[in-house]
Amino acid sequence: MGVHPKIVSELLGHTQVGITLDLYPHVTATMQRDAVEAFEELLGSTKGSQPGSDEDEEPQGTSQRP
Repeated sequence: MGVHPKIVSELLGHTQVGITLDLYPHVTATMQRDAVEAFEELLGSTKGSQPGSDEDEEPQGTSQRP
């Protein structure tokens, strides 16, 4: 939807934004997914660069150590 939760809270007549966020948690989950997608688009995909990913490790026996 793209509307700040505080604005939605005020429009619904809730006295605190926490009430709105507690009543509509599915909306915040969607907002989190959208935020992740926006960051990935901005920074490039991070798939495979997470800690523990096999792509970050050198194959065994190929170390360049002296």
